[in-house]
Amino acid sequence: RSGWDDAWLPAFGADARRRIGRLLGGAFRGMEVRLAVSLLGDAAVDSNDRKRIRDPNALREVQRRSGSESSRLSPDELRCHLTSHDLQRLELYGRNLCDHHLIGDLVPSLANLYFTGRMTGWGNDGGEFRLSSVQSALLCGMGLQRKGVDELVAELSLPINQVLAMFNKAVKKMSTAFHNLLVEEESKDLVPGGKGGADGVKKAEANVRRIRDVVGQTLEEEEAEGATAAMDALEK
Repeated sequence: RSGWDDAWLPAFGADARRRIGRLLGGAFRGMEVRLAVSLLGDAAVDSNDRKRIRDPNALREVQRRSGSESSRLSPDELRCHLTSHDLQRLELYGRNLCDHHLIGDLVPSLANLYFTGRMTGWGNDGGEFRLSSVQSALLCGMGLQRKGVDELVAELSLPINQVLAMFNKAVKKMSTAFHNLLVEEESKDLVPGGKGGADGVKKAEANVRRIRDVVGQTLEEEEAEGATAAMDALEK
């Protein structure tokens, strides 16, 4: 098989999942979460299907048609979805330092990244990133269908403490993947001769320390720091 005879199928599947995901917050909101997850499918399986296409031209055409020319999530793309303060909130929740209500506005972005296959390659040791069936259902229900915890507890017939624990693990796993992505980007500047020279190395080291600061700054502290920097700039 050349790859051209069935190259349309992965592109069709990716497009269908993207469109279904958008409708889950509206017309399909009342759909049972198990059915919704089964319709969205497994992003890792879709990635493996593409790897079976041997013809590179056919593979590029599949990626173009499905809107996934870039196979891995990039730091710039991540910043379009989540700010540095958002990432700090995810880390806080992953370490059980805040309640799940604090990250409720971020769950749709997490669900969109996962179910559109953008987490591919950010699993353990660069492998496929996968969540368990229950974790996928919770991410789909809370992020795409905008359902509350109580609704999902009733649908999945699970105790609420177990539901919250599984959701916490899913968020923590994604937060760790984001952390690794940004650290990988910054580590490129730490290599001797990397971009930015000595200044680039110092800047990269400062950014890595900032990423690893779990507690981070509050919004008030960030505003105060920005005001100080602005005053210093005016004085110069």
